[in-house]
This record gives sequence, structure tokens and C-alpha cells, in this order.
Amino acid sequence: MERYGYLEEQRQGYPVAAWIWGHRLRVGQHWMEYLLEFLNVLAGFDYELGRGINQERSSDRQEYNRFTRLGLRRFVFYDEREKTHHPFDDAAHRQLMETLRQMCADGSGDDPLMLARSLLRAFSAVEESRSWFAKSLFPVHHNMLFWEGLRKKATKYEERHSVDRLAPHRLDAGIAFDARNFFARGGEIYYLILSAGTRNNPERRTNIAKQLRALLTERNTALGKLAEIIDQAWQRQTGNNGNHTPTGRLGWIPDPACLLYVTIAEDVATFLQAGLDPLEMLDLLAHLIGFHLTLYIYHRAHLETASPHQDGSCLDKRRLCLPIDALEGADGGVVRDISAAAFREQEDCIVHQAEAYIHAKVMEWVNAPPPGADPYAALDLEARTHFDLPRLSSGRRGEFESTINALIKRLGNAPDPKDLAEGYAKALISVLREDFDKNFKGVHRKLAKAVGLAAPRKGPGARFVLGDNLLKALTLAIIPSGEGMTYDEFLQRLYTRYGLVIGVHEAQAAGLLERRRVNSEYFERNRAALLEKMKLAGLAIEYSDATAVVRGR
Repeated sequence: MERYGYLEEQRQGYPVAAWIWGHRLRVGQHWMEYLLEFLNVLAGFDYELGRGINQERSSDRQEYNRFTRLGLRRFVFYDEREKTHHPFDDAAHRQLMETLRQMCADGSGDDPLMLARSLLRAFSAVEESRSWFAKSLFPVHHNMLFWEGLRKKATKYEERHSVDRLAPHRLDAGIAFDARNFFARGGEIYYLILSAGTRNNPERRTNIAKQLRALLTERNTALGKLAEIIDQAWQRQTGNNGNHTPTGRLGWIPDPACLLYVTIAEDVATFLQAGLDPLEMLDLLAHLIGFHLTLYIYHRAHLETASPHQDGSCLDKRRLCLPIDALEGADGGVVRDISAAAFREQEDCIVHQAEAYIHAKVMEWVNAPPPGADPYAALDLEARTHFDLPRLSSGRRGEFESTINALIKRLGNAPDPKDLAEGYAKALISVLREDFDKNFKGVHRKLAKAVGLAAPRKGPGARFVLGDNLLKALTLAIIPSGEGMTYDEFLQRLYTRYGLVIGVHEAQAAGLLERRRVNSEYFERNRAALLEKMKLAGLAIEYSDATAVVRGR
């Protein structure tokens, strides 16, 4: 398998999910943080795609900058309700506010700082129950981008000296930007997908980056200037001693020749031409990113081998089947039940793909042992290295060793290769399953529900739907600005590009009517329901001759 990104020379082992879906996607990442991390990475590479790839000679820069903006984020998020108070941050916030008050002391009756804070706080993107250094602003301007931070030992402060005697730059000491608790590399994955998808189209690569740079630097300039003034006030106090620029390196994705990456890049390039209000554009882009990553997870869960990528036909050979319930139960629940079953099938495929990968690797190792090596020791070394077993808890490792010892006792010193592969793979699946279920299995469910590809938002019984924002994002990604197509052509495009099944023609092509033994009338009504929804949203027009047309902006 070819990997694309930054490959660490001294690291050979990764969790099983990384070997299939790249390094890495994790369930703890908030859906909006995929957009935030992606834009931070892109901006950190000075708005250029294709950088940070250490297998390509053309990629001369391996690290991207991580924007800290501690003055801005303290100003916006650090207050009396802060859950992780620290004397350093109390002092830094106090000094920053004093400086800002001196800058805007104009005798105004209103407190301009409170007004500025309220304005910026209105653009909060991710807060939840997090500490100030892990919260984020919606990226309406480049100057409002900053990387996830972490104050180390925030709850174990033992400094005996008065913080008032400390220089301002020392108050920022102990804040790190490499924790990856929330910016868990999902945005890096998307950056790599777009980079891989534009490898053979430098014009598209340049245009995507150029459009995103313009979106974040040429719009909302007043907000950007306000954010810059606040942050620079603190940086001047630190004398730039604390204004270091931490850097990061990318993860990696598998199979850079995958045709899905090209499809995703095409979508983004078309979408960015829509010319929407920047806030709406960014919100819809967040929905589109979540949709694309969910599709990416499903696509790779269905691949039997990496060979289809070589001829660029992986999408045709393993087309997805995601029935969309547009009727919302108006048909007695027939389409809803079909859609819910398909959602469960996707999750089953994700689990099966992980198990199949483990089985395949173990069989590969068993069939090609080093000459003269003990079969158990050789297999154990390969597995521990490839899947990074030492990172697991001591308890899990102990259970695994006990299982392997029992296997050795049962099979003896000259085990049958097939029995050895089967037994060892079963033990590996058992020990790796907890980490897989906890950190990866639910990524697709969380993303799909957040962006409107699945409903309900909470609770069991998920089925595939198309929420209003996602539907608009897909329309703008498929149809260039100023152009249009018939509604039936639009439905066909949704199926051929993404595997979304809505009307009877798509249901027939996917084999759903025969496989589910359902009357085509249900999907005709499903088609009509989505058309009505698109008409109400202003995305489609139906003429007197019953011809319906879907238009881009």
C-alpha cells in the first residue's frame, strides 16, 4: 500500500484503523474542528496545497506553522466562569486588559472592550465544557485561526513566587500546542485528500488554495483587524519572547491514486465558485467536509484490495449504496427501514474491514517467515511492531500474552500455518477491538449526524437523510455557479458520485428493488418528496410541463 503524507522514518506501528483510513481520524474530534484544523493547516502552509509531503521532491517545506494567538483567545474566552483557572492566566488576562483599556481610553460611556468581547464571542465555534485554551472561534478571518492549546499541569500549580514579578512572556510558559486532544488530525486528512486529488491538476490545486485564501483574508477585514489589534497588544507586552511559532507535521493517507480524492477536489473547486456570503460559505464548507470524510470512511470500508486504485476505477467497482429517506415515514416507514438497514450495513463493513485487514496481515506474515525463525516469535515481532502493541494498557497486553501462550500450548512447536494464522488473528482482533471501538468506529456516525447525512441527531435507529445545509452544499458542489441540470440528472449525479439513492432509477441501478423486494412506487414518492424540499429551499424550479431544473447559485 502506498502512503501519502509525512512518513516518520522511526515509526513503523499504527492502530489498525490508521492502516485502512490513514493517520488519523478519531471520534473525539468535534465536527466543526475538521474545518478549523484543515484551514489552520492550509494557512500554516501559507495557503498552498501539496506541501509537507516528504515523499515528493516538489514539497520543499515539511512543517506548517501553528498560530497561537494567546492574547486573542484569552481576551475572548478567559473569564470568571473559566473551568481551569491558573495564576499565570489570571495575571496575563489582567495585564492584557489594562493595556487594551489604555489603548481605547476615549471617555466613552460604554465599555468598548466588553462590546468587542461580546462581538468576537458571538463567533464562538467550539466551546462545550472545555478550558479556554481548547476553545475555538469560527474562522471568519485568517486572524481568528489558532491551534488547540493545552496548559500543562494547569490544576497542579506549585509556584511559590508572586506571578506579578514574572515577565509577561513567562506567563505563557507551560502552554503547549501538540496535544491533539481535539485537533486529532482529521483536518490534516482532508488537506491530504485535496492535495492527492489535485496532484495531476495543478491549476485546480492553485485555484482551491487561492479561493480559500481570499475567503479568509479579503472578507470580514474589520473583524480580522480587531482580532489582530487585540492579539498584538499581548505580543508587544511579551516583547515577542513568547511569540514563538510552533510547527506541526502531517499524518498520512493511503492510496493517493484513489479516484475519490479527485472527486472531492472537484467538489471543493466547484463549491468555492458559488460566491456566497462568507459566513454561509464557511458553514456549508464544514458540512461538505464532514460529508466527504464520511464518504471516505465508507469507501475504504468496502475495498477488498488496493488494486482498483491503480486504474482509477475504485468508485465504479465498489459503488456505495446509501438510500436517502426523504419521505420521513410518510410511506409507512418502508424507505426509512431500508435506509436504516443500509446505515447499519456501513458500520458492519467498517468493523469487517478492520478484521479482514488483521487476518490478511497475519496470513502474510505466517506465509513468509524469516529463515530459521521460531514461527511464534517471528509473528509476535511483526504484530507488535505493525500495530504498535506496546501503546496498549498493560492489562490488555497481559490478556493478549495469555491468549498467545494458550495458542502455543494447543498448536505445539510445529503449528499448521492455517491454524496459526487463524488463532493469532483472532487474538489480535480481540486485543485491538477495544481501542478501535472507542476511538474510530463511531467517527462516521458522529460526522454523518452532525452534517445532516443521518438522523436522528441523537439516539438509535439512524438512517440516511439529506439535511437542508448538506443538500445545498452538495448542490453547489455538483453544479457550477450560473449553470443548471434537470432534476433527474441531478439525482443520477448524486448516485454516480456518492452512491446516494433517492429515485426509482437509482434504486434499480443499485439493485435495491430486487434485493429488498420493494415496490418501485416507494422510491417514486421518495423522489417527489426530495424535489418538493428542494423547491421550498429555492434549489429547484418545476415548470408547467413537469420538467424540474436544479440550479447552482
